[in-house]
Amino acid sequence: MKTFFLLMAQYEARPVIPLEWVQRDFFSHVDVKKLAAKCMAGDIQLPLVRIDPSSQKSQKGVSIQDLAEYLDSRQQAARKELAQILSS
Repeated sequence: MKTFFLLMAQYEARPVIPLEWVQRDFFSHVDVKKLAAKCMAGDIQLPLVRIDPSSQKSQKGVSIQDLAEYLDSRQQAARKELAQILSS
């Protein structure tokens, strides 16, 4: 839950964060188009919000709640991976 509040502060309480910002801040290793494609293919489990659902060219964003949950899940996966390494 702390992640959600930290993101609220970082993004000035915006409910939907533009995909470009999410890419810049968390996925700088891929460009925006590649990030969108990975999300839509399910490779990155982060739902995209289309601001105008009737337009393919509409700006895409990520719900701040979904982003917080995604980051928390990645953190849990990292902890589990470390525990497995340490127990070997």
